[in-house]
Amino acid sequence: MPAAANADPGDTAFLSSLDQIGIQYPNPTDAVASAREVCDYLAQGHTTNQAARGVKNANPELSLTKASQFVAIARATYCNQVPAAS
Repeated sequence: MPAAANADPGDTAFLSSLDQIGIQYPNPTDAVASAREVCDYLAQGHTTNQAARGVKNANPELSLTKASQFVAIARATYCNQVPAAS
């Protein structure tokens, strides 16, 4: 699904990255909100692996690999202040 024309450039880049690796999302706004929640979760001290498992649990249709990719893209797009943790 293409992003809305008035979307934030970061949102557009995030959604484009999901599209490129084949992660489907029914609602772009929800996908962006979920990515921002990943940042909040990581900021609370959780690891990227824990975040990926959380994304997988919330989206059973995703493989753990795709959930990990979602977390990585979310971190790269929205979580610049969150240190990497595995």
